Amino acid sequence: MGRRVSRHARTRLHRLQEGRHGEFRFGCVNAGLDCEFSPTTVHFTWQGFDEMDEVCGDGFAEINDDGTLNAEIAFHLGDEATFKAKKW
Repeated sequence: MGRRVSRHARTRLHRLQEGRHGEFRFGCVNAGLDCEFSPTTVHFTWQGFDEMDEVCGDGFAEINDDGTLNAEIAFHLGDEATFKAKKW
């Protein structure tokens, strides 16, 4: 079962590099991304560290018609975090 993330949780997509790669920070997780894009969605796998432990997983983000973003980040064989974001 997924866990709901507070609207105050800090998720930061640091950068998407040319092509399919990028980085993000989610709580104590710092990870690299391997992405596949479509016009309104991105699906990705990630690998990095949660504090000092190696972790990996996958996720997606989708832009809605109203400009908000729905997303999920999942740990391999572990927790899932879903969130909704809007530009402010």
